Amino acid sequence: MKTLFRWAALIGLLCTWSLSSDLAANEQASVVRGSWRSRTIEVDGLQDGEKAPVVSTVKLHPNGRLLASAGDDHLVRIWDLREGTVIHKLTGHTDWVRALAFSPDGNLLVSGGNDRHIRVWNSATGEKLDVDVVHPRAISGLSFNAAGDELVVIGFEKTARVYSTTEWKLLREIGCPCQDMRALKLSPDGKIFASGGRNGIVRWWTTEMDTVLLNQAAHRQRVRSVAFSDDNKWFASAGEDGRVVLRSIHDPQATTTLPRVTAKIFAIVFIDKNLLATAGSDDLIRIWDINTRQEVTRLDGHLGTIVAMDYQNGVLVSGSYDTTIRVWDQRDATALETELGPRIGNAESGIVK
Repeated sequence: MKTLFRWAALIGLLCTWSLSSDLAANEQASVVRGSWRSRTIEVDGLQDGEKAPVVSTVKLHPNGRLLASAGDDHLVRIWDLREGTVIHKLTGHTDWVRALAFSPDGNLLVSGGNDRHIRVWNSATGEKLDVDVVHPRAISGLSFNAAGDELVVIGFEKTARVYSTTEWKLLREIGCPCQDMRALKLSPDGKIFASGGRNGIVRWWTTEMDTVLLNQAAHRQRVRSVAFSDDNKWFASAGEDGRVVLRSIHDPQATTTLPRVTAKIFAIVFIDKNLLATAGSDDLIRIWDINTRQEVTRLDGHLGTIVAMDYQNGVLVSGSYDTTIRVWDQRDATALETELGPRIGNAESGIVK
């Protein structure tokens, strides 16, 4: 069996965030110090010798112990991060899976993608529920509301749709800025849905999706990711133009930008109220201090475009077209061993040192 987990450093078990030389020379740069352990999940094909799938989406369970991932092999995988194993391989999709979302209580996992079907799973048992909502177009984004009784869906069309999660019926249809929507996020206070797509416009709605709060051209190319800080003070958007645009939740018309990178940015996530992680086509994760607007450190290890990230309680997860998932953990070694289990053992496809 192919090894599933391997430590990312070429030598040793620790992967330390290192500051680039140009930033090191800048005494004003805000520096993030500390060792982050990095593990790599290699996603195997269904059969030995089959090509491994790319990873297009990752999502951490609200309890932090489970991870869901999906990609172009039409499968959804649920991983036990403590044991380092795949506990469920969920079948039912017939095309590329692009979006995942856990319900706020963690009981449900929903998935969607190019086959236009919204699948609903029991996240604990992996059981597929008797729900089959067929969306008119391919699906690129899914998000529950704060109560968990509604699901917002976007995709390759100029309409967002809101479904009841009790009866799984269509409740509302809302106009979107363009026909190729790629990013969707609910604010931490549950009051704003933010979205973006091909035409570079960022749009905010109330969670009832009945009022547009913001509609602003923010990017010159497709918006790929949006994010809110946990303290609900900052909003960020990023995309294929290599720009990250920041705005205050309380004054959204006023914007500032981080220094532009040459790579396309496909994923962003706040890892602290003042720190934003970005990743994209240069295979790097960059960490930015949003107060100084400076890049403070980088994480490398992926060998392909990074298209998805999620973060929770000191754990950053990234998914890539290199067919791997990386788990970056900032907690100390003792906490890591307790939470994620031993570094040696057997799994469906192996867990390693």
